[in-house]
Amino acid sequence: MKRIILLSACAAILFCGCPPSTISINFEDLSSITIGGAPVTLGTHYLVGTTIVEEHSGVQLIVLPFQWGGGTWTNDGYVEIVTGTMSGGTGNEVHFNNACLGIITPQKAVIKQMTMQFGDHGGNINLIENGTLHNYGDYANIPSPTPSGVTVTITGTLPKAALALKGTMGHFTYAFPTYPITPLPLYAAVIGGGQELWIDDIVLQQ
Repeated sequence: MKRIILLSACAAILFCGCPPSTISINFEDLSSITIGGAPVTLGTHYLVGTTIVEEHSGVQLIVLPFQWGGGTWTNDGYVEIVTGTMSGGTGNEVHFNNACLGIITPQKAVIKQMTMQFGDHGGNINLIENGTLHNYGDYANIPSPTPSGVTVTITGTLPKAALALKGTMGHFTYAFPTYPITPLPLYAAVIGGGQELWIDDIVLQQ
């Protein structure tokens, strides 16, 4: 089964006149991660089109389609929160199967850095930043810097490692060809994985 993760699930909010702030999401407090006002549950498959909210920050995570290595899009994937160490983190983590996560922050300030723990145990990945889709066999295969000037750094020994994106990451729209969303949301980042991908400890800094 193809599985994806997508970057991400955490955000930073910058208020006018205040120094940059950081919000971390580690998926431990499930009561603060909700869908339609109800807390998420371990092991439940959340399908494409589902909006997950991190209540402390107001960050929205939208489950989105995934593009396989051959270029075909699928809407049949899901994400789930599970307990384990497949990402290299501890406690709860996110497992993606043929899906992406779109990150929407309440404030539209530019993101300067995004980090997360990940476990890439097979399959291709999607990464969408500044409106550009990157589809590679591994995060380490993404050219760095990207055309928009974002650097991609992998720290650690695969399959478990840490991913850092640094640069100017503005909000963007992205029209998924197989799953139209109207009106188009303003995403902060979208990260996709393959058949065997987990993430944890996501941090966005603005």
